[in-house]
Amino acid sequence: YQRRVHGLVSNKSIRVLDVSKNLIGHEGLLSAFHVLSEGDCKLTSLNMSTNFLTAAGTGHVFQSLPMLPTLSILNLRNCQVGDAGCNHIQKFLLGQPEDAISLTALDISENGIGVDGITDIGRVLESLSCLRMLDITGNEVGHEGGKALWDAVFANTSLHTLYYGRTTVGLDASRRLYDRVSQNRAAAGITERYDARFC
Repeated sequence: YQRRVHGLVSNKSIRVLDVSKNLIGHEGLLSAFHVLSEGDCKLTSLNMSTNFLTAAGTGHVFQSLPMLPTLSILNLRNCQVGDAGCNHIQKFLLGQPEDAISLTALDISENGIGVDGITDIGRVLESLSCLRMLDITGNEVGHEGGKALWDAVFANTSLHTLYYGRTTVGLDASRRLYDRVSQNRAAAGITERYDARFC
């Protein structure tokens, strides 16, 4: 797997890279980012879903983002990110100048994220306007996490798409989140129907 990933990322003309379901792990991840950092990489979309990254690997991904200055879409679905991984995400993103962050879409669905993790992601939403899409589907953050998320989304006018199905945030928080994101979409002139996939 690591050799295949190495071969793929060595192609500097690639703009969209899907290395999902490869069980890359830490070593393969670090090797891939090392190759990507060599030369002029124009990658815009990276799908790493269903890989054994864990919180530590998630930290490596975000620490490596400066090597990928054009990356706007990152998929970390089912990568065992957890609350600790969300803390890595929050610390990195809030430690960077916003104009240095190209990321606009982040998928961290199905990652065992709880209240602490979603609270960290909420801090990112409260502080940064770069994210336009966030997918947290399948993380059972509960009512407490739903409140933390709602507080963050209420303070954010740039988030245009939020997927939060199977998060057990409760009906009241679901409706509030849907209404707020719908307001953001209307203000931005987005007319496509919004399906939050909420429960």
